[in-house]
Parts: sequence; structure tokens; C-alpha cells
Amino acid sequence: MQATKKRTLVLHNGPVTTLRFVLTKGGIPSESGGPANIQLVSTGVDGCVFLMEVRMSAELHGEAMGLSGTQSSDPTMNPLYMNVVSTAKYDDLFQPEREQERTSFLEARTRAETMAARDRFDRGKDATRIKLRELEGRLKGMLAENEQLPESEQLARDEFVLNVAWRDSLLTQHAARAQRAREGIARDLARMAIVRERMKREFWDVAEVPGVRLNALSPPTTTAGQQQPQQLAPFFVNNFPMRRQTPHEQQIANKVAMLRLVEFSHHQQEVREDHSSDVRTRFQETIPSDLQWVLNAGSLHPKLQIGTSCTDAEVSEYAKLPSFHSVYHPAAVRTRKQARVQMHLLSCYARELRNVFNAEFQELVRHKENTMEQIEAKNARIMEITAELNVGNAGDLFKPHWASEERADSILKVVPEEMTQKPYETTERRKQRQREAQEAAEREKARKKDDVGGRALMDMMDGTLEVRKDPLAAQELVKEAWMLTIQPEEMTAEQKKLVAQFEAAQAKFEEEKEKYRKSLDLELRKTRGEVIDLCRAFDEKLRALRDRYTATHRAVLAQELYALRLGEELMAREQGELETERLEEDARKMQDIEARAKAESDRFAAQLEACREAFHRATEEDKVLEKSFMRELEEMVQSGGSAGGGTPTASTSQLDSPEFTKHLVELYRKRKPDDLVPARDGASGHDSTKRTPSAGTAAHSKGSAKQRLLAESQSGGGGSSRSLLVKQSSSKNNIESEANLDPFQHLDSQQRGNSRRGSFTGVETGSEKLVVAPLDYVADRPEGVLIEDRIWRALNALRAKKILAEHAVREKTELLTLAKAVSDELRANLSELQRRRRKQQRERESLTQRRTALTESAPLLVRIKQGQDESPVGNSGDDTLLVARTSVEALNDVIQLHGKDQVGILGRIKDFRKSINVMEWEHALLELQARDMDERYTDIQLLRVTKDLQELFHTGDTSHKQKREAAMLEAKLAHLGRHHQATLLKLERTGSHLERQLREREHENQNFQQQVARLETQVQIREDILASRTSAAMRQKANGGARGDTTRLKAIAVRRKLVDLAKAQTDEIEYLRLELDKMRRRTFPSFAQAHAREYHDVD
Repeated sequence: MQATKKRTLVLHNGPVTTLRFVLTKGGIPSESGGPANIQLVSTGVDGCVFLMEVRMSAELHGEAMGLSGTQSSDPTMNPLYMNVVSTAKYDDLFQPEREQERTSFLEARTRAETMAARDRFDRGKDATRIKLRELEGRLKGMLAENEQLPESEQLARDEFVLNVAWRDSLLTQHAARAQRAREGIARDLARMAIVRERMKREFWDVAEVPGVRLNALSPPTTTAGQQQPQQLAPFFVNNFPMRRQTPHEQQIANKVAMLRLVEFSHHQQEVREDHSSDVRTRFQETIPSDLQWVLNAGSLHPKLQIGTSCTDAEVSEYAKLPSFHSVYHPAAVRTRKQARVQMHLLSCYARELRNVFNAEFQELVRHKENTMEQIEAKNARIMEITAELNVGNAGDLFKPHWASEERADSILKVVPEEMTQKPYETTERRKQRQREAQEAAEREKARKKDDVGGRALMDMMDGTLEVRKDPLAAQELVKEAWMLTIQPEEMTAEQKKLVAQFEAAQAKFEEEKEKYRKSLDLELRKTRGEVIDLCRAFDEKLRALRDRYTATHRAVLAQELYALRLGEELMAREQGELETERLEEDARKMQDIEARAKAESDRFAAQLEACREAFHRATEEDKVLEKSFMRELEEMVQSGGSAGGGTPTASTSQLDSPEFTKHLVELYRKRKPDDLVPARDGASGHDSTKRTPSAGTAAHSKGSAKQRLLAESQSGGGGSSRSLLVKQSSSKNNIESEANLDPFQHLDSQQRGNSRRGSFTGVETGSEKLVVAPLDYVADRPEGVLIEDRIWRALNALRAKKILAEHAVREKTELLTLAKAVSDELRANLSELQRRRRKQQRERESLTQRRTALTESAPLLVRIKQGQDESPVGNSGDDTLLVARTSVEALNDVIQLHGKDQVGILGRIKDFRKSINVMEWEHALLELQARDMDERYTDIQLLRVTKDLQELFHTGDTSHKQKREAAMLEAKLAHLGRHHQATLLKLERTGSHLERQLREREHENQNFQQQVARLETQVQIREDILASRTSAAMRQKANGGARGDTTRLKAIAVRRKLVDLAKAQTDEIEYLRLELDKMRRRTFPSFAQAHAREYHDVD
């Protein structure tokens, strides 16, 4: 593949971990040679994932597909990509949080794809909408034209419909959909109505005290620096919702209270008769009555118990008290009955606490109602005063109102603000509503028509019987008309007297009016202050009630926590009983299983001893055969010779030879893999057993021992026999498989068995009969050794007997090993059962201890300070201890004593180390001083003598020289200052001169700009003249020569006027220039005259 362009992109901050090309869907190049859309996904160690588009031509795409095998799949669906994106996260703790909260790549890509698809769909929809709008416009145009036609020529709107069947089907579909929607809405409404009724029945109807909230009044306050009222955040208090007790619950409560009263009376009787137990006496003497840290005990008890001197009348009076007054002492709750009674009494106590708080809550609600009525009355007075004073408005008044949360029945009412959707109104309902509105209007109209008194009151007194009296603040004294028309100097004495009286009366009226205004203003401020005081007083009471609510809620939660702890103890006791029963049942089952396992193990132990004895017998027989080989061989040879009726021959003499005996022993001990083979028929086996009676006897003993072992194992138990047989068969299979791994072993053995020559000696092993293959005289006989036939047969017989004995030993060994394994397994099983039984016994003992501890202990709730609670957070408190304050204080005293001793020791150590550091510092200081003195004397010795130093040595003082140098420097400084001032003045003069020149140049530039403007005007005029001439010539050519002379004359006249105007302007410019030169000569020297003379001379 040959690339056309090469570009290096550095994307990752570190090495790249993954780089993969992915061919997106729809990215295959077209047949026309369009580019292919391939995306490159790269990941790096910096945790970033980059997705880049690669544009390739069709040829390069084909080569790339052939070389790299790019997959045609969406990169976002690639498992490798998903894995990279899911793991490419920032693990750096110092990464900014904005990087962590940034939108992930997958979300951004999904959003982009969604937006792209939406854009495509929108484009299609826009095209469809355009066509629909065109059709709609055409149809509206046709309808508008139809409306403009005469009525006789107009078409009905239904005639514009072409596809009537489609219209009917659409109407039918819409009607069906509307009906389904109505049915669904009806079902939903019915379901919600059922749920509402059930919730009302289960939550509202059974509520004795519904839950409400009481808000504070919190009037708006204004601060000194703010004119606008500041609205404080209102606070509120909730009550305790309570459910009404059922008759069954009330009956149980009465029974529990009566039982507790009987128990208390019995206790009082025991105390009076002095029959109380020592335990109760010790309990009363041990537990003090002034405890303050145990819940429901001492000073925290709901009410103290009645003393020992109670009478029956007092007990009857005590029975009238609420049941929670008879709550047990927490340390006295021992039995389950007491715990259950205590839980019930605690619930009654919590309910009573809520009742008491709710009563206070209702009292404060009534107080708020009274307060709101007072505020309304004061607001009415404030409005009257503001109306008289004509100040302020009614909008700044504080008007308290009841919130929806403060009314319990507000949850059953729906306000218009809660209606999020406008209810659907059918045609029938709309007509009915309009008809009802019309009927109501007609009734109101008829009522007003018959109300004669109302019409008369409206006509005469504007609908009210009260006469509005103008307040004093709104009254004014009006002068008479003649006082306004007649001048004071023209008035008579009587008129002047009347005017004086009027002015005196007006002054007095204004004074009274001002006093009345001030009194109203004072009353207004006082009334507003009273409103604020009322609100503040109510808010203070509400704050006190909120504190009471917090205390009551805390007390109720404490009682409920105590009740839960008692319930937990009861559940723990019941769970302990269930666990005890389960463990006892498991123990009985385990004992039975252990007894059976022990009996089976004992039975199999006897079988193991029998197997061991059989193994020892077989081993002894094998050893005897090994030792008596030569003797039996000689006996068999001699018996064979005597049976033949002859004297001993050379065969007996051969047995005396050591070499020959050695070869016989080697042949006797020689073993082959195929010595034992299955018998081919019964005759050969029978003959072989006849020739070898000892072998048959051994085989018979072996078979009988094995059968006896199996029979005993079967009689002892089926499980052990089965395991034994399985293990025996598996061990044989393993031995045979390990001996020869040739897959064709059975074929070779069968072939060797068929070609076997000579006699066979056999034995039955189980159900299979095995015989011993004799040695081959040609193949097995040693070279150069001749063995007679009698000796060879005797050797084969003894060898067969020995092989059968060894086989019997092996079988007995395997059987013994198998029996030991089974016995070990039985003993291990028995040990495991015993271990499990001991474990169960320990669990039973532990459970018994826990049950005993639960029986002897009683749950307590203690109230201690936070600093005195050192138990870990989240702990149940079972392993915590309550330590006496005196013990803690004594331990703290000991710790403080040891701490003081340790501080003293550390202080002495510090002082000792300080003295050591001081000595070291002094030593270092002396060393540095010595080094400084050495260097100082060395510098003095190597010092170079100069004139100043010589003068210092001779005179001993250099002050005069320094004074001279200081005077010279001061003189130099003064000279530099004067020079600086002169330079500064010179620069200032130069700057002022340059500023003046700059102003002149600017003025001259302004004149030049004016001149340029005039010249531009002249140029424009001349261009107009040229244009007029050109246009005149063209008109002359167009009109012909008829009016040529007149036009030419006009042009000449215009040209003459323009020439005169140009001359006049030129003279004016020349005059202005001369005036400018005169002004320049007045301000600074100029050579304008010399230039003028030169110019005149030139002229």
C-alpha cells in the first residue's frame, strides 16, 4: 500500500497502548471510487481515548482490507473499545474535579449520533411539512374563494373531500381512540377513587389526632439601614399524629393495667406482712432512688412508686391513674411476662406523652386564632387611620393567614392551583354549564326587578344606610366670597373684625387639626408596634413549644428504643429455645449415627485381624517354600527315581554340584510377566492340580480367605463391603495399568497363551482360573547346562508352587492394605462424628450460658454525656461496662501523679541536656574567638601600609581630612544643582518655543484645509461646467440645429459669469494671502517683502 500523504500526530502524553483501524457502517467505498470512512481508535497510558477519521480512496481501501483485515463494525460496539473506554479513567488523586465530572466519551458520541439522526429525520419532516403547507395553502385558498362566491354558487365543505371512504375511516378511528381514551380515564379515575377511599378509611378515619403543622407569624421587619421590609424565614412545629385505639386494644390495655395493679397490691401485702423475699429487699436497698442516668429509674421514672405504707383506699386511687405510672424498674424486668407487660406500659407512656404535647399544641392553635383576630382588628384600625391621614396604603399591612399544612382537612380538598391540567369538558357538559349560567343570571335579574327597597336605597343613598363622616384631618375652613374679592384696605371695620375672627378661628382649627394628626400618627405607630408584639409573643411561645416537641420526641424515641431492646431480648430468648431444641435433636441423631459407626468399626476391626492373620500365614508359607526348595527338589527327584525301580543315577549326583545348584536356584527364582495366565480348558487345569497338590491347596486357601473376608464384610455391613470391593478392583486396575501401558497387551497375551507348550499349573482366583506357565526347556535353560527331565519337571512344579504362593501373598497384601484403608476410613468417620458431637456439645453449653445470661440480665438504657461514652460507634453494647465515677477519678489521680513524676524527670533531663548544650556552646565560642584572634594578628602582620594608614599612624586622627573631602563634595553637589537648574530652564524655554511653533503650524494647517476646501468647491463647479457643456453639446446634436444659437448663447453667458466669479475669488484669495503675510510680519521676522520684490523684478 502506497500512502499519498504522511502526517505525524502527537495525541497522547506518553506511549500508545492500543492502535486499531475500524471500518464504520456504511463506510465501504462506492463503485465510483468514493472515499472510505475508516476510524482510528488509539489509547495511551495517559488514560485518553482518541477517535480519528481516515479518508482513503477505493484503491487504498482495497489494499488495506487485503493487508490488515480491517473489520467492518461500529467502533462503539467493539469489545476492545468498550474495555478501553471503561478502564480509561483518571486514577490520579490530583486530577481536577472538573475532569472527573466531564461527560464521558460514550455519552457524548451517543448524543452526537442521536442529534445527527434527529437532524436527518427533521430534514425529512421539514420537506413533508413544506408539501403539506403547500397543500394546506391551496385548500385554504379554494375555501376562501368559495366563501366569496354567492350563496347559490357556494359548495358545501364536505364536497371538497375527495376520498370519502378514507375520511369515514379516519373519523371512525378517531372516535374509537377517543372512546378508548375515555374508558382508560374512567378506569384510572375509578382506581384512584378506590385507592383514595381505602387510604381515607385506613389513615384518615382511624386517626384520633391528624398530623398538622403550626407556622410562626413572623411579621416583616425593617432594619435601620433598609427601607424595604425584610422577610424572615418562618419556623414551624408539628404535632404527633395518633391513631385511634380499637376496642380490642383498649381491652388489652385495661387487662394489663389490672394485672399490674394486682401484682403491685400483692407486693404491698408481702411488704406489710414481712414476707418479702431477700432478693427483693436487697434489690430495693441496692438500687438508689435518685439515679439520674438510667431510663425509667430513679428521678427519670414516670412517677415514683407508692411507698410501703399504702392502704387499700390509696391502692384504689392508684388504680385510677394511667397505667404507665406502674412501669417496672428496668433492673426488675426478668421474666418474659414482665418484659411484655413492660413493653405495653412503655407504649402507653409514649402515647400519653404525645397526648400531653398535642393538648399543648391545640392550646397554642387556639391562641393563634385569638392572636390573628386581634391582628385583624388592629389592621382595620390601621386602615382607618391611614385613610384619615391619607398616607401609606393597605398593601404594607401584615395579614396573617392559615396555611394548607395547618389545616388537617386540606389534604381532602383540591385547590385550583393543584390542577395541572384543565379538565376535559364534553359538549353536553358545556351546554349544561351555559344553561345553568343563563338560568342563574335570569334568577338574579328577576330578584333585582322585584327588589323595590334595594332600588330606592341605591337611588337615594348609594346603597348604604350609614352617613360617611369626614374626619377632622380632612376638614377645611373656607373663606366667604367677599373676603376673597375685597381688598383689606377697602374693608370696613366690621368686615375687618370678621376677617380677624376668621383668621383666629382658622389658626385654632389648624392647631387642633395638627394635634389630631399627631395623635393619629402616634396611634398608628402604637398599633403597628402592638401587631409586632403580638407576633413576637406568639413566636416566643411557639419556640418554647418547639423545644417541648424536641424533648417529647426524644423521650418517646428513648421509650421506643427501650421497648425495642426488650423485644430483642424476648426474640433472643425464643431463638435460644429454638436453637436448644434443634441442637438436642441434632445431638440425638448424631448419637445414633455415632453408635452405628462405632459398631461398624468394631465389626470391621475383627475382619482386619483375620486379614492380617491370613497375610502372616501366606508370608510364612512363602518363606518355607523359599527355604525348602533344594530339599523338596531332592525328595521329588528321589521319589521319582524310586518309583521307576532303579538306583540313584547321575541326576542326584548333579544336585550335589554347586554350579548346577546355582543354575537351578536361578531358574527357580526366574519370573516372567506372563507366568500366570488364564486356563484354556478344565482338563489341563485339573491335570495340573493333580500334579501340584500343594499349589491347589494354596489356591484353595487363598480363595477361601478372600471369600471369608468378603462374607464377613457383607455380614458386618453393606457399606464397608461395597467400599472394600470398590477399592480392591480399583487397586487391581491401577496395578495392571501401571504394569503395562501397551494397548494391545490382551492380544499378545492371548497369542502367547495359545502357543504355550507343556503342562500348566492353575489356580482359581475369584471367578477367574489362573495357571502357571512352565519354563521352556529350549528358551529358558542356561547354555551348556544339561538338566534331566525329572529334575526339570520337579523344578517347574516347585516353581509353580512358589509363584502361586507369591501370588497369594500379593493378594493377601492387597487385601490387608484395602482392609486397613477401609478401617482407617471408618475410624476417621468415627473421629469426625465424635468431633462434631463435641462441637455440638460446646454449642449447647455456649447456648445454655447465653440463655442463662439473658435470664439473669435485664436491658438498661443509660443517659450519659458524650465525653463519658467511650464505646465504639455502631457497637450493640453487649461487651461494654459501666465504670463507677469514683473509680475513674481515683485512676485519674494515680495517672496524674505518675504524670507529674514523669514531667519532673523529663524536666531534670531537659536541664541536664541544657547545661551540656551550654557547655558545648561555650567551648565552640572559645574556639571561634581563638581562631578570630589568630586571623586578626595574621591580617595585621600582612597589612600593606598606605598614605592614609601612615597618616593615621602619625596623627592618630583623620577627621580634618574627612571634613575637607566632605566640603569639596558639598560644593560639587551645589554646582551640579545649579547646572541642573540652568539646564532645566533652558529645556523649558525650548519646550515653550516648540509648543508655540506647533500651535502656529496647526493654525496654518487649518487655513490650508480651508483653502483646500474652497479649491475643491471651485473644482466641483468647473466639473459641473464641463458636464453642462458636454450635455449641451449632446442635446444640440440630439435636437438638431434649430435651437443651437440660443443654447450656445446661454452657454456663453453662463461661462462668462463663471469666469467673473473665478476672477473675483482669485482676487479675494490674493487679498487674504497678503493679510496673512502682514499678520506673520507682526509676530515674527519674515522676508515676505524681499520675496515680493524679487517676484516683481522677475515680472
